[in-house]
Amino acid sequence: MGTSIKPSATESMITSIKNVVVESEICSTVPCSESCAPVECQLCRPCLSSDDIQDLFAAHREHLNRGDTKRIFPEPIARKTLDREKLKSLSPKNQMMEKWFYDPSNCKIHIAFISETYLTSDHDFQLTNFSVHRVDRPKPGGGLLIGLQNNIAHKRL
Repeated sequence: MGTSIKPSATESMITSIKNVVVESEICSTVPCSESCAPVECQLCRPCLSSDDIQDLFAAHREHLNRGDTKRIFPEPIARKTLDREKLKSLSPKNQMMEKWFYDPSNCKIHIAFISETYLTSDHDFQLTNFSVHRVDRPKPGGGLLIGLQNNIAHKRL
């Protein structure tokens, strides 16, 4: 990572600054709005170097293209809070990446539409943090699933 090579036009369409900025509620308030010195301001847009941004762009593209692979570092996040003690044992760059991967705003999917689900009423399919609405076929084949983040107010008609 840490390269100064500019992303291609295609890569720029896949990943932009909106995909890598995090903690906007923290970054827009004091002390982060005044200084990059506090550790909680490390991932604020004005505090990131161009190399940091390129590293985060690469991490985002890697995340999108992961397919069936499993991320080894930072390890997949199963806990609810960031382990501050573990964080101290990491290099500054790895601390930044750990915090970035941990930020819940990195899950940019708010509504998911899935067609050809091949689900029937026998299948119990859930998405974590999503309300799932399905139209199943009586036999395998076809089907539609709509998942909405739990924080999105909605009503099934």
